Amino acid sequence: MQAGRARKTDTVVIGRDPLGIALAGATAVRVEEPAALFPVIERSTVTGIEVAGPGGRILTDRAVLSSGRHPHIPEAFVPHLGQKVFHESELASRIRAFGPQMPVRWLVLGSMPAVADAAGRLRDHRPDVLVDTAAGVERVTEAGGFYDVVFRDDADGRPRFLPVDAVLLATGYEQPRIPPLLAEFLPWLRTTEDGGMAVDGDDRVRLREPARIEIFVVGCSVSPPGTYETPFARGAATRMERILLSASKKTRESTH
Repeated sequence: MQAGRARKTDTVVIGRDPLGIALAGATAVRVEEPAALFPVIERSTVTGIEVAGPGGRILTDRAVLSSGRHPHIPEAFVPHLGQKVFHESELASRIRAFGPQMPVRWLVLGSMPAVADAAGRLRDHRPDVLVDTAAGVERVTEAGGFYDVVFRDDADGRPRFLPVDAVLLATGYEQPRIPPLLAEFLPWLRTTEDGGMAVDGDDRVRLREPARIEIFVVGCSVSPPGTYETPFARGAATRMERILLSASKKTRESTH
């Protein structure tokens, strides 16, 4: 832990997730990229959380992690990530960057609802866009300004070749079973059968006793690879409200 005096606050929101940013803007201190989180221990009980970051040390008894999700990128596309091969999280900014030069032939990878949604968004900006999808992609090569995608045909198992100008990966998100920032809290985390951290209906991490802190997660176990992302967006306000209500209830109980 860092030396020096730490400032104290009720709630710290950690990360860049839009829901976490909204929560921080209303009620809490926001830290985008902390160096580490440490438990504050008194007489074998966790009584607080120390957030060590670029701006110094912050002590709190409630932390909201809003950096749990990461884009899921299929391995075959990793070497080609760039201007014309990208994850759905970048779609809006890429559309603006393309302007009138938007590519015509697209491969959209993901579940059927995700593909349909992405195709609609692309055609809103260029009606003559052609959209294909494929499963079981084995190889991607780039040549002459386009991409040659090799995949297995579901009907006969033979390889098929699909030339496209751009690739949109509507492949959802993934997250570690236990976020690295919580490594120091492992002795106090309750876990599931598959080794992930247990989270209750209020997005609160379940802790073993004795612990007098609260840790919430935003974006954890919400959108696994290949799922449609819109339900998360629709539920964001509800999830934020749950966290706010749960946090405010805890605060009221501690002051009486």
